[in-house]
Amino acid sequence: MATQSAVIANGDKTAIALPDDGVFPADEFHPKVILNYSNAQPAGFQARRSKSVDTFNISTPKNKYEKVFLFCMSGNGVSNLKIQFNYSDKTSETCERIVPDWYNVLKTTDVDFCYLAKNMGKWDKTNKLMEADHHYLIGVILRPNETKKLSSMEVMKGKKGVLTLWGVTLQTAGKKN
Repeated sequence: MATQSAVIANGDKTAIALPDDGVFPADEFHPKVILNYSNAQPAGFQARRSKSVDTFNISTPKNKYEKVFLFCMSGNGVSNLKIQFNYSDKTSETCERIVPDWYNVLKTTDVDFCYLAKNMGKWDKTNKLMEADHHYLIGVILRPNETKKLSSMEVMKGKKGVLTLWGVTLQTAGKKN
């Protein structure tokens, strides 16, 4: 992936890329999102990449949430995810999602996903534009029990696909985008 300034500096003026500051305005499908990257701070941890089986924890502020958005992409096919919601009352629930390959368009009827960035280009390690469009950064929409306070989530990725997790956004219960 590349930011828009990097793409323009590279001479690829028409390719769509990530915003320079990591900020995506709210729309009808997701709240305002600020991902952990920026041209102003180009070094350091920016995303989690899971190439095979992987398990990781996401701590959340203890609160009631209507939705949790995992902003990610899956390469080399789909990524199977199992998510365990851990609540402050020591109970838990699980759900599963199949994250589509980042090359594929989402189905219009699928309420478990939304777009964060559409129709982006793809660059190789030498900054050469490989494909000018048709790549998507999506939001996986999770719905924890909004009557309970969520304290953490455990995400378990299966063997298939390469998952890149760019960030997580929480939508408090009762709040709209």
